[in-house]
Amino acid sequence: MPQHTQIEFTLNGRPIKRTIPSSMLLLNLLRDDLSLKGTNPGNIEGEYGVCMVLIDKYVII
Repeated sequence: MPQHTQIEFTLNGRPIKRTIPSSMLLLNLLRDDLSLKGTNPGNIEGEYGVCMVLIDKYVII
């Protein structure tokens, strides 16, 4: 498994391109790298639906 992964996406209309550690959680990318502090950890195991994000109108857990 590669140690880093390059990702590209659009966030709230803004293009984002990053190289991140392959083990990085989406939560950490949003909070720490993109300073979206409204994204909060609820349950790190992904239970209860609190770790959901919408990608192209689809719920991703």
